[in-house]
Amino acid sequence: MLQGLIRSKFTLGPNTVLPDLGASVSVLRGAISRIDYYFAGSLARRWLWTVIAFATGFYAANTVSLSFGALSINDVVAAAVTVLIVELSSYLYHSSSKKTLRLVFLNAFKWGICFALITDALKLAG
Repeated sequence: MLQGLIRSKFTLGPNTVLPDLGASVSVLRGAISRIDYYFAGSLARRWLWTVIAFATGFYAANTVSLSFGALSINDVVAAAVTVLIVELSSYLYHSSSKKTLRLVFLNAFKWGICFALITDALKLAG
């Protein structure tokens, strides 16, 4: 009985009215194509945004390391989430046959995280 109620609540019937997503989807597709067009023109833009992604990963890892390390609360959770992000981005990047620009930026973000954690470990060792 309960399973039937849950199923009927979340299934779409013939008279179900769905919201019109046509305009928002077209805006999103247009934004993605504009971003691709922006990066297609110049190699310097790609390098600049790759460096920005690397620096953002470096900053994010230092922020996580500093805030969780100073408070000593949820260190294991922060480390697990960081490892999950690094491993997931590595899997996405290395399993794709075509390296898109978004994957290159994600990989640069990952390398920023790794570099920040290595430099933080060297700071603590010295």
